[in-house]
Amino acid sequence: MKKYIFIVLILQYFMLTVSAQPEAGRIDSSLLPGLKMHYQQEFTLDVAVDPSRWQKEKSGLHAAFGSTNAVYFRTDVPEIHGGAKVLEATGWRGERINANIIVWSPDTIGQVRFIVSDLKSASGHVLSKKNLQLNMVRYVISNYPYDAREVT
Repeated sequence: MKKYIFIVLILQYFMLTVSAQPEAGRIDSSLLPGLKMHYQQEFTLDVAVDPSRWQKEKSGLHAAFGSTNAVYFRTDVPEIHGGAKVLEATGWRGERINANIIVWSPDTIGQVRFIVSDLKSASGHVLSKKNLQLNMVRYVISNYPYDAREVT
């Protein structure tokens, strides 16, 4: 019986140790200020899960197409393997196609600007830049994990 109790205690210890690891995007809700109705600066309450990854990142501005099904956190180096420089998308006439352009840098950069040009296919078809629209998506405080209970 003592053997089983000892095994249960050991397993419980390891489960607590594993569950105490930091999660990407987790924010301490006690640090949140009251929200205002007008524009606010971005909150800087989140911390990187692995800050050493920024040390390994090459200096300068990096950009790649990211998945629309992934979440990219402000403080973590995005996990974009191979740096997708080409976007391949197919849509019906009149259909809206979305894409994410992920921009990151280990350096402090004051401003980033995009220049939109016509899209050209390999067969020579052109989609005019008048049909393209860029919208910046900033980081929002909704980076809470789904199981967060302290959110008000």
